Amino acid sequence: MSLVTGQEVSQLWEDIKARIKAQGFNLPLFRALDAAVPIALDGDQLAIGYEAEAYSQSTLLEVPQHKNLIQRVLQSLPQPVELFIVEGTTLQDYLNAKERQIAASAAMREVLQARVERQSTEQILQEAAHRFHQRYQVLIGRGLPQIRARFLLECLGELVEVEERIMEVEHEEDQVKQKQFARVLDRLAGMVEMPSTLVALEYLRYKEQRRRGGG
Repeated sequence: MSLVTGQEVSQLWEDIKARIKAQGFNLPLFRALDAAVPIALDGDQLAIGYEAEAYSQSTLLEVPQHKNLIQRVLQSLPQPVELFIVEGTTLQDYLNAKERQIAASAAMREVLQARVERQSTEQILQEAAHRFHQRYQVLIGRGLPQIRARFLLECLGELVEVEERIMEVEHEEDQVKQKQFARVLDRLAGMVEMPSTLVALEYLRYKEQRRRGGG
C-alpha cells in the first residue's frame, strides 16, 4: 500500500488531537501531542515524529493512562489506526525507523530459530503459548471484539511458523505433535473468547490463503 503524506495526514492528526483533547484537560499530554509532527499514513499505521530535543515528550504518550485514552480514540475513528512514533520528523526518518524495526524482528526470528533447532515440540509450543499470553495481557482494549479479532489474526501467522518448526523436530510422532499443537489453539481460543474449533478453522483458512500467496 502506498504512503499517504501531506495535508491529508496533517488533517487526520489534527482530528485525532481534537478528539483526545475533548476527553478532558491534561496540559502535559496536550503539549506532547502538539509537539508531534504527522509524517505519513502507512496502511493503518500513522507515523508521527518528534525533533530530537522534543523526543522525550513522546514518553507521555506511553504512560498507561494516556496510552489507553489515545488507543480508544484511534479505534473510534472511521478508519482505525495505530501510532508509530519516531525520532525525527521527515518521511526518511520514518522509513529508517521502520527498516530498523523490520531488521530487529528478523534478527529475533533468527535467534528463535536457532533455539528451536535444539528444542522439543513441547518446549516450542509452551514458549509460543507464553508469548501469546504475555501479548494478550498488555493488549489495550482487549475487551472489544474487534481488538481480540485483530490479536487473533496477528497470532495466526506466527502459528504457521510454529507448526512448521515442530514438524521439523525429529524422533517425535506427528500425532503427538498435533495433539500438543491443539492445546495451543485451545489456549488461544480462551484468550479471544471463541470456540476452539472456530479458531482452528480460522487457522486452517489462514494457512491455505498463505499457501496460495494471498495471506
